[in-house]
Amino acid sequence: MHHSKTEPITQNRINQLYWIIDKITVNFSFNFFGQWLQQAGKGVCEVRVPNWHQINQMVECSFPQMAFNYSVAPGDGTLIECYFKPETTEPFKYKCLFITGASKHALRKMKSYTPPAVAMMVYNNPTEQNKELQRYVDKYVRKLLT
Repeated sequence: MHHSKTEPITQNRINQLYWIIDKITVNFSFNFFGQWLQQAGKGVCEVRVPNWHQINQMVECSFPQMAFNYSVAPGDGTLIECYFKPETTEPFKYKCLFITGASKHALRKMKSYTPPAVAMMVYNNPTEQNKELQRYVDKYVRKLLT
């Protein structure tokens, strides 16, 4: 940023720059969330997580295409112009499978079997049923990591 030696940077100017950074951050975060949701939709069907190359592509695609017109000349008003490139992609839409009241109720009653929880179940109660669950969870996690 270039500014005159006779005009100190005021708190107002700093706040304006923070406003610009906030706009970029909010748009990036929203775009990244959309990218992640699309990957999650694909990953659920394929039982996999994105690799680092895909994550880096998601990051690159998430940077908003925007421009700002901001004057640093003394005496200029506080107007900051913000320009966005229009969206060219269709918004993503996923149909929720748990729309019905019965489905929502059943989902709330479901047990969650995270790998650490299953490991503790086997440790505390090493029944054949718990060991089978452990093998299933291990197989599922291995599939995600490949």
